[in-house]
Amino acid sequence: MKYIYIALIGFLFLNSCKSESESVSKNEIVEESFESMNAISSQIISNGLDPKLKSQNTKLGKELYSFSSLQIANNNLSITDSLKECLYQWAALGAEASDRYDDAITYFYKAQRNFPESINAPKYLHNRARILEDKIKNNKSARLAYEELIELYPNHPLSINSKIYLEKIFDKSDAEILDLIK
Repeated sequence: MKYIYIALIGFLFLNSCKSESESVSKNEIVEESFESMNAISSQIISNGLDPKLKSQNTKLGKELYSFSSLQIANNNLSITDSLKECLYQWAALGAEASDRYDDAITYFYKAQRNFPESINAPKYLHNRARILEDKIKNNKSARLAYEELIELYPNHPLSINSKIYLEKIFDKSDAEILDLIK
């Protein structure tokens, strides 16, 4: 179930970046680069967690991460806030796809801090918590990240689901979860 959710979040990120392509030509990032990175992010999301495509995702993730993090680091880049937000999303997605989980957490954190009013801000916190829990195996930090999501965006569906998740499932063994289901 978590993996379906990850794909959905990726789809939502992808759609939020596509609308920016028209304004890209007005900026220093050429349209071909933007379209290329958008295609790479689409491919990573499409590949999902298929183990046969892991090496392809790792390669694509490294390219997406490298491009995005370089653009973010370039302080002279005069681009729209929407495109900046896309770059943070791509950096996080690329970092996660290439198993750079600490970097993915950092970019999700920076995206939420730089764009706290964005429709995607709760997703950034949720992805940060998910990676901390599933990939880093740091349940203490994951719990704090889920709690931050709930505190900052209490009415968002991800917050409501996270609250239920923390109360009923988080830190439970498989046997305890099966007992809950029965």
